[in-house]
Amino acid sequence: MKKSENDTKNAHTIYESNGETARLEILEGGKEEKWRDAGAINLLPEDKDISTKETKVKHVVDSVKKKLRGEKYYTYRHSPDGIDTNLLIMLHGAGDSHSAYDRLGKSMSLPQTAVLSISASIPDMFVSIPFDLGHTWFEEVDYFQTGMALPSNHPRRLRSLKSAVASLKAILSLLVKDNGWLPERIILFGFSCGACLAMETALDILLSDGDSTLSPSRPLGGAICVAGGVKINHKRTKDKETKGTSSINSTPILVVVGSNDPSFPPMQAKESKAIYDTLSHGKKSNVLIYTKKDKGHTMISSAEEMRAIMTFLSTKLVKRMTGLEDIAKR
Repeated sequence: MKKSENDTKNAHTIYESNGETARLEILEGGKEEKWRDAGAINLLPEDKDISTKETKVKHVVDSVKKKLRGEKYYTYRHSPDGIDTNLLIMLHGAGDSHSAYDRLGKSMSLPQTAVLSISASIPDMFVSIPFDLGHTWFEEVDYFQTGMALPSNHPRRLRSLKSAVASLKAILSLLVKDNGWLPERIILFGFSCGACLAMETALDILLSDGDSTLSPSRPLGGAICVAGGVKINHKRTKDKETKGTSSINSTPILVVVGSNDPSFPPMQAKESKAIYDTLSHGKKSNVLIYTKKDKGHTMISSAEEMRAIMTFLSTKLVKRMTGLEDIAKR
């Protein structure tokens, strides 16, 4: 085996000599640092998705660019190996910028994974914070009067969140319908309010009636929620409880929470899991929680957190078997 040329400080990808399989490795700390196998990346079945027409690199199409209002409001980065099979969508925290999340996506160097980092500053779509303090996805705080956090069930918070979920779903629909991404190969990554938006969007897809692009029968590939998640229960109609549940699946979720997080403590992460599981039609839980000791309300900053994320991704990413595709073209 050999290491990828795109190693990061805490994680890298290794490829077997035939080039058809890949695994993630994580740097273990301690007295003697060593790399630990975090798991194999899913290979596409030999009889599926081998297409001589599918290009290895995907570009952002005009309809998606228009929806995102231009390159000022997003950054798109091709996979480091030039094969865009999976798509990682980065959602920043309140007042932050998408640029830092683009750099994080680059440093993760995930095989066959393009990265789309979106800004909450897209005009007429999300929320501007007063006094030039940046932008956010929805109103978690009463930015315009008290400056205090809004209760989870506050009407303004709920309206704003509903609008943000609808906007993100519209972007996702275009990425699937016009840009050719499969829903199950799209993974959301969010921090704080971005994490809440990611998990709420996954839940909204689960509870939706479905359409040609996003539906309970074809959930997203996953969502990584750092210091945020679902905060209020949602209603489910009796019809959805009793009919068609065999074809309904939920997006796999990883919640990363700090043991000392005052804004999103471990108990709230467990509540998010309980809400999501309850609405998943009685099926096996699709939510994992990783709790980092002595961590507050901050972005990932340790090898342990990155290990948990990479282990989660190792079971969600897929890898095109390009060698077989080349044979098929002959």
